[in-house]
Amino acid sequence: MLGVELQVAIAASMLIPIMSQSQLWRSRAVADHALVGPAAANALAAVLRVVSLGSLFVFGWLVPATAIGVVQGSVAVAAVLTIGLYARRRAASVGQKDNQAATGEARSTRETIVSGHWRCRHWLRRRRANAFSSHAVDKEQLRSYLSRGWPLIFFAILTSVTMGSGVIFLHLTSSPRDVGIYAAASALSTSVLAISGAFKSRAQAAAFSCDAPKRVRRELMVLLAAAGPGAMLVAVFSRQVVSVLLGPGYDAAVALIPVLAAGSVALLVLDSMHGLLAALGGRRELIVVGASGAFSSLTLLAVLVPHHGAIGAAWASSIGYALAASVGWSAVRRQLKKHPAAGRQLLTQAATPPRESFRS
Repeated sequence: MLGVELQVAIAASMLIPIMSQSQLWRSRAVADHALVGPAAANALAAVLRVVSLGSLFVFGWLVPATAIGVVQGSVAVAAVLTIGLYARRRAASVGQKDNQAATGEARSTRETIVSGHWRCRHWLRRRRANAFSSHAVDKEQLRSYLSRGWPLIFFAILTSVTMGSGVIFLHLTSSPRDVGIYAAASALSTSVLAISGAFKSRAQAAAFSCDAPKRVRRELMVLLAAAGPGAMLVAVFSRQVVSVLLGPGYDAAVALIPVLAAGSVALLVLDSMHGLLAALGGRRELIVVGASGAFSSLTLLAVLVPHHGAIGAAWASSIGYALAASVGWSAVRRQLKKHPAAGRQLLTQAATPPRESFRS
C-alpha cells in the first residue's frame, strides 16, 4: 500500500525473529527481577544506533535500506549481548543448582521455583522427543498452541493498525508532502518506545511483588513523572526540535509536535499496559485494548484527515493512544484484583516440597 522498496522491506523484517526471541529473554529476566539486563539492552541499542548511523553517513552509505537494517540490527545485537547472555548463564546456573539440590543440599525459595520450571521443561522435551520419534502429531497440543498464540498475533496486528494507519490514510487522501511531514513528526513521537522497555520491565516485575497493585501504581506514577515534563519541553520548544532533528523543509511539522508529544506520553502508558497484560496472562484483555486503539484511531482518521490533513492525523493518533491506554489501565486493574499478591502466591508454592510442587 505504501510502495516500499523490496530491499527496505527485507532490511526491516529479516531480524524480527531475533528481536521476538529477545522478548522471551526479557520476560525471563523480569521474572527473576533482574532489570539491569533489559536496561543495558536499551542503552546499548541506542549507542549502537548512533554509531552505526553516523558511520553510514560519513561513508556515504546512508540510504533507507541500510538505515533500517542498522537500526534493527542494533536492537538485535544489544539484546543478544545483554539479556540473551544473561538468560543462557541463568539457565546453566539453575541446571547446576537443581542437580545439587537433588543430592540433598539445601536450596532457597527462589531456586525451588526455578527448579520446578526446569523439571517441567525437561519433561516436555522428553515428551516432544517421543512424539517426533514415533512420527505422531499431537493435535490437541497443536490446538492448544494455536489457541494461546492467535490472540497475541491478532493483538500485534491491531497495535500495528493503531500506530501505522495515519500514514496510510494520508497516503490515500492527502499530498505526498503531508505524508512526509506527518511521517517524520510521528517517527519522533514513537521514538519514545526506545526507552519504554525499562519502565515496562519495572512494571512487570512489580506485578509479581507481594503488594502488586500498589507497586504497579507507583511505577506508573514514575513513568508519568518522567514523561510528562519531557513532553511539555518538547511542545514548548517544538520549533527548535524540528530545526535540529528534521532540518529545513519541515516547518509544517512544528504544529504537529505538541499534539504528538502529548500522544507519546499516552503511548508510553499504553506500551506499559501491553506489557503488564502479557505478563499477567490477559490475552482477551490484550485483544480488547488493541481493538479499542485500532477502532478509535481508524474512526478519527476517517473523520479528521480528509478535512485537516496531517494535523488531523496527529490528533487522531494521539487520542487513539489515550483511549487505548485508559482501556488498558482498566484491564490491568481488573487483572491485579484477580491476582493481588502474585509474588506471595509464588512463595507459598515454593514452600511445598519440590516433588509435590511439581506434581501440582
